Amino acid sequence: MENSIKNISREYLQGSRVLIVDDSLMNCEIIVGFLKKAGLTSIETAKNGEEALTKIGSFLPHVVLLDIQMPVMDGYECLRRLRADPAHKHIPVIVQTGVDDVNEKMKVFDVGATDLIFKPINFQELITRIKVHLERHHLLQKLQEYFDQNEEELEISQKMQGGILPSQKIQDNIQNHYGIKLENHFEPSSYLGGDIWGMRPIDEDRFAVYIVDFSGHGVTAALNTFRLHTILEQMTDEWLEPEKILFSINNILYRLLPRGQFATMLYGIVDTRKSTFDYASAAAPPFFLGNENTDEIIQCDTTGTPIGFLPNSQYDVRSIDFPTGSHILLYSDGLTEARGSDDSLLEEERAIKMMLKSYGAPNKESFIKEMMNNFNKWSPARPLNDDLTMVWMQR
Repeated sequence: MENSIKNISREYLQGSRVLIVDDSLMNCEIIVGFLKKAGLTSIETAKNGEEALTKIGSFLPHVVLLDIQMPVMDGYECLRRLRADPAHKHIPVIVQTGVDDVNEKMKVFDVGATDLIFKPINFQELITRIKVHLERHHLLQKLQEYFDQNEEELEISQKMQGGILPSQKIQDNIQNHYGIKLENHFEPSSYLGGDIWGMRPIDEDRFAVYIVDFSGHGVTAALNTFRLHTILEQMTDEWLEPEKILFSINNILYRLLPRGQFATMLYGIVDTRKSTFDYASAAAPPFFLGNENTDEIIQCDTTGTPIGFLPNSQYDVRSIDFPTGSHILLYSDGLTEARGSDDSLLEEERAIKMMLKSYGAPNKESFIKEMMNNFNKWSPARPLNDDLTMVWMQR
């Protein structure tokens, strides 16, 4: 038996902590002896469940070998309390019992046992099972560490992605200079999203605004938003003409994006002197145009070829009137393709009704806040199926 024990891999045994809970001093000494021969050196004992719970808090064992029949507090109660403690509920617990009965087995596992071994103990089997549970425990620890590291990196990336969106200072400058009321909402479907929007002053009377939705979600789509932001920052003259900026962006991303990836994009210029909105679209969702003096909200044509889909795609410039008192809602399809509690799509008609309700809400402080309140009532489930971005402008 000794040779068999020595042949068991010690990779997960060295440095691991084991707590033996048994009211028999002789049993504890025998088990400790065999564990030490197997390579385990950090071993503690407890004579009942109450003492075990105290030692678990200080010793922090990687595995517990627990007897059932003990004075003061038996193994059942010890297990119940252990599993009720969030800090220790995942510790592997191997129960040792002398009762080989189906009901006993069920009861042991019902209260939270990880494994079960019968007396008299076969020590080769015991060491093998301890090794298995230590391996699993270490693997779970590594997975948790990996998850924590990824979560931290994703949180940093999330802040970076938020940093490429227009800051509040930029938005305030646009609002103050051009007399535009501006509100927005950005909500990725996971930590990172494939939506991006932005704006830039052009001259005394004009500023540009755009909204983009990359295919896919998560890290890949988010990386594409960083790519696009870098491309836009390097452009100069193209900002003056919507059709040219889409043409240039399309040709660059066509070469950069992996096959099957693309984006929808709308780029427009608000001219406060002419009271117009000139725009070009690469298959963006049809945006909404309304007026505070009427209950009418119309959809504006946004047909076009997606960005990165075909080389040398041509884009048309369209122009609509954007007089004082009117408002525009640009959005990604995370709005109209959101699903309600009955699994139906929101779609454009319901979105228009939601806009009218939000715009006409008494004592409203913010259109976007009212819109999101109504949206969340209709589609409360999170995370969303798709990234959601809305940009609202009112003159």
